[in-house]
Amino acid sequence: MRTKLIGATASLLLLPLFSVVSAQAATVTIPNGIQTTDLNSVGTTPQSLATELAGLGVTVSNVIYKGANAQAGTIDVVDPQVVAFNHGVILSTGNIADVVGPNKSESITGDIGGSYDADLDALIAGSQTVNPVTFDTASLEFDFVPTTNKVYFTYVFGSEEYLEWVNQYNDVFGFFVNGTNCATVPGGTTPVSIDTINSTVNSNLYRDNSFLNPPTNPINIESDGLTVEMVCSASVTPNQTNHLKLAIADTSDQVLDSVVMIKAGSFSTVKPESCNNGIDDNGNNKVDSADPQCQNTTTPAPPGQSGIGQAGDPPAFTGIAGSPIKLDATLLGWSPTENTISTSWQVQGINGTTGTCQVVPAGKQSLKVDKTIANAAAICPVAGEYVARIDGWDSDGNSDFDYDVDFFVQAGAAEVHINPLPQDYFPAPGDIVTVSAVVSNLGNGEDVTCEYNWGDGTKTQLTSDQGICSNSHSYSALTSTVISVTATTSSGVSAADIIPIVIGETVKPVDKVFEITAPASILGTAKVGTTLTSSPGTWSPTPDYSYQWFKYKNLADTPTQVGTTPSYAIQPQDLGYTFILKVNGTKTGYNTGQSVSSSKLILPGSQVKTPIPKVTGAYKVGSSLKAVPGAWDAGVTFTYQWLRDGLAIAKATSSTYKLVAKDKTHKISLKVTGNKTGFTSVSKLSVASKVN
Repeated sequence: MRTKLIGATASLLLLPLFSVVSAQAATVTIPNGIQTTDLNSVGTTPQSLATELAGLGVTVSNVIYKGANAQAGTIDVVDPQVVAFNHGVILSTGNIADVVGPNKSESITGDIGGSYDADLDALIAGSQTVNPVTFDTASLEFDFVPTTNKVYFTYVFGSEEYLEWVNQYNDVFGFFVNGTNCATVPGGTTPVSIDTINSTVNSNLYRDNSFLNPPTNPINIESDGLTVEMVCSASVTPNQTNHLKLAIADTSDQVLDSVVMIKAGSFSTVKPESCNNGIDDNGNNKVDSADPQCQNTTTPAPPGQSGIGQAGDPPAFTGIAGSPIKLDATLLGWSPTENTISTSWQVQGINGTTGTCQVVPAGKQSLKVDKTIANAAAICPVAGEYVARIDGWDSDGNSDFDYDVDFFVQAGAAEVHINPLPQDYFPAPGDIVTVSAVVSNLGNGEDVTCEYNWGDGTKTQLTSDQGICSNSHSYSALTSTVISVTATTSSGVSAADIIPIVIGETVKPVDKVFEITAPASILGTAKVGTTLTSSPGTWSPTPDYSYQWFKYKNLADTPTQVGTTPSYAIQPQDLGYTFILKVNGTKTGYNTGQSVSSSKLILPGSQVKTPIPKVTGAYKVGSSLKAVPGAWDAGVTFTYQWLRDGLAIAKATSSTYKLVAKDKTHKISLKVTGNKTGFTSVSKLSVASKVN
């Protein structure tokens, strides 16, 4: 089965960032990082989209659009680091509103029920895609008159098909200038797609944004992967009418969305500079953000509104209902007063959103060692708008400052799984076929509506309050098709799953099995900070392999998939989990084979740099000593304990210590403990020195 998730994300208006005017009345609004406006909106038309694209040296006319209104419109991005520009035109194989970040699922889908495109079908005719037919096409075409013999524009392609479905479901798009596609990989005529730009092919043009295995710097957009900003260059006939067609479509099936985002005003006769590909595209010896084109056409994100996350976490003040959302005061320029010793957060729904978010850790937190405000996280119950308030507290328990910030939380995605049919199940025409599905991630007692598309033009629908759907159908003729179940909840988030079925034995596949004489195995040291590699085992004949890494806490837990490549880099959040590897083997004429490895428990990592600390200052009564921990591994934080003759001195746990009369003639030393999430803590002692 190939699982698809369908998200119905509301598009919220961008709100301005208000300046902090005082510590007692400081309100900041963090808007959604992306806003879309589709063709259902007043004033947004195919003509206006073409006009948005047109830049210097180009005039447009005779605009034609094909597709659903929800598939095309404009996109505004707060942080140009997300797609390299702030404003542009977007086309999608689903709903453009679903592109709003953060990444909520590996399988967001808007099943439009749209038609094919002959030009796009021709592009994928020789590809490895399962079924080289297009669905859910969105196309915008128009005539244009250029003033020179070259036109250009810049664009970014993103897809939910990354990376699980590379070389299987190759969603496609094309920019046809006078019938010739210019959306190609640099240096050739190969069309841009998930097969031709990904983590292993032309990887310098690819940006990972995986949901299951987030990159170090997650991007605040739904797509599981994106290209860098690409440049289309095409020869044209100057001062005469030419034609441009922009088109995008699903391939092989109607699920998992892909998008293409085109920079406003970039369709012009001026050679452009891509703002994030690391290349000097226009030959002026200026690269990316150093180029005046990028500086003059993009506005950096305001403080606190970065679209790029850190350490595998999405950006602060944005996230999904039910999942931790980072609260980081320093990103907004907030700092404590000289009297502040601790801070605390409260987060509540506003403007129609009800409920209070759980703050972790709860209550008051001490300032960090460097006297900055410690981070926290909020887990909010539902999607909507919230206000987060931070209070600073002095040693008497009085509040000496407060700030507040408004931000938005997105709805999470439900999941639906069709129960598999028996492997040798080939019903005949007229037989009753029953398909059941389970929908998870529902609210308590929440209804779900399941729509069945039986793949022969028939659709049926039912409602369940138990999260279980079951329906039946009878086929009238021999066929090989796909059944899909789309589950829609009252929260507006939908999920879909598909399963193939063969009616009649005349098309029954060859029933061969692999011989597996040695199972898959996990190689490497199972510690945080290391990388596990794999062996697929011994198979006969040798198949094409695919990999699935799973982890679980307890034997009763359902394992969670965390990776799909032959190796896996162990993250701090994996500590204490048990890992298993499933290797799948496929080959024409054979049933899919599976081999599961033995398990490995992830242990704490080992710190590498653990130097002996030093102490500065005079060893005499009344003087202050200061700790110098030395150069430890990145990300390490420290705790301190001063010792007198090897014994801990009460309350002497800061980085400095003032010598008192009791210390005279005794030896003073320092124990520094380095702490890093997911790693074993290490303590080191300084040299002990006698106090005069």
